Amino acid sequence: MDEASQYAFPHRTVKVFATSERGHVGDRIASALSGVEVTRAPLEHPYYNGGLRFQIGARSVHGADVPLVDGGAFDWVGKLAANNRLAFVATGLGSQLAAYVYGSG
Repeated sequence: MDEASQYAFPHRTVKVFATSERGHVGDRIASALSGVEVTRAPLEHPYYNGGLRFQIGARSVHGADVPLVDGGAFDWVGKLAANNRLAFVATGLGSQLAAYVYGSG
């Protein structure tokens, strides 16, 4: 637990999703992570049309594995700029959920 913040996120996990076209990138990302449990899965959700997605989670005090962060790559910036080398990665954090489930107070 971080005594300054009074939050603890035990048993942190990262799940890396990738399409078959981006599988090599997903593998590189997964292999670069340490200190957390990392799993890989195929990306089948069309919302992340950049071919990559991730979820970060932690175990609650009640033993449930809770996904807290979700993010992924999108191709719309490259389409707007007519430059396929440009990418956009967005993330979201369930901050209210984190405060409710993981706070000590």
